[in-house]
Amino acid sequence: MTCLDLPAPEQSCSNLIKRGENGTFPVISITFNLNESPGIEEFPENSFRNTIASALRVSPADILLLRINCQGTDDFLTVQFAVLKKVYDDNDDSIKYDVSMFVDAESVAARMKAMGHLSQIAGLQVDSIEFVNKIRNLYPSYLEQLEKELCLKLKKIGRIHRFLG
Repeated sequence: MTCLDLPAPEQSCSNLIKRGENGTFPVISITFNLNESPGIEEFPENSFRNTIASALRVSPADILLLRINCQGTDDFLTVQFAVLKKVYDDNDDSIKYDVSMFVDAESVAARMKAMGHLSQIAGLQVDSIEFVNKIRNLYPSYLEQLEKELCLKLKKIGRIHRFLG
């Protein structure tokens, strides 16, 4: 069985949020460069929450992590999250978070980009901070996987060419 065959985890964001009619949901997306973050064995979730909460002046409990994955590459880790306007009852499994329950993701992403001290979060080197309207797939499609592998190989060829050139 490949990872493409595996079902979504029980507590995936698909079970926590109400997506728009066309499957959209606005989130903040941070990509970390793992090559520039040596010694990290697993995602430091508590440190990530605390750093983001401190920068945005919100409670760590208001940070709802929706995706944490590498999407087919060991070089980059992407974390997608949203910030709740206020704390809701986390023990109520019937709640599906609606877009209106969150701080505007586009403005949060813009604020975070402007903060120079967020070039590193929880010991991880930040590659990019951006607003996106669509949550990443749980697992990359076969075509997405091929595209990433091709891009990585082309980058390596480019480095070899520059080295030899």
